[in-house]
Amino acid sequence: MRILILLLSSIIFVTTSYAQTTSEESKQYQAFQNELSQLKDYFHIPGMAVLIEKEGEIIYEDYLGFADIENQKKVTAETVFPV
Repeated sequence: MRILILLLSSIIFVTTSYAQTTSEESKQYQAFQNELSQLKDYFHIPGMAVLIEKEGEIIYEDYLGFADIENQKKVTAETVFPV
């Protein structure tokens, strides 16, 4: 439970830091993607989908890793994750 709270807190913190439209948006976007990738690796998550919404508008959407490692199927918008 602590790990999940830490992960969500990290994403929320990074989201507020990177959801700006500035001249550094490209660098921030890349830094955010790197942070997500590091979190995925740190927590040994084979695949994940990330969507960030602000005021009803999707401002970030990405799919990382594999839904099926054995068959090398990547995570997509249609991937159903077991909970």
